[in-house]
Amino acid sequence: MDNRQNVRLPLALSGQLTIDTLRNQVVETRDVSLRGARVSPVPADVRPGDTCTLTLFIADSEVSCVSIHCRICHADEAACGVSFIEADATDFIMLGDYLSRTFRHDSRLQAEIIGGQTPVLADWSRVLN
Repeated sequence: MDNRQNVRLPLALSGQLTIDTLRNQVVETRDVSLRGARVSPVPADVRPGDTCTLTLFIADSEVSCVSIHCRICHADEAACGVSFIEADATDFIMLGDYLSRTFRHDSRLQAEIIGGQTPVLADWSRVLN
């Protein structure tokens, strides 16, 4: 059964999954939504409930990379799913804008953006200062 509340967008983005602060895994997204992503390969010893940071590298003139604090939802031999917990508001807006431009003809995504079906965001610049 699919528990996602947001539409899955088939998108391959290069990224890095940081688990703990010591383990980094180069990954690629298989799909992305406004609340999570599916990435592979699966890092060794990852378990549902583990927290991590997903950094996505976006080849776009307006966005270079975004970082999102996540929780591992599930993992199998093919991929692991992460749900977005927290992101810098500016990073998330850039990701949303990128997805909106890339999938501009997907009315489901546009409805989610207009309807505010996004995770709670924090302004990390205020937290860090």
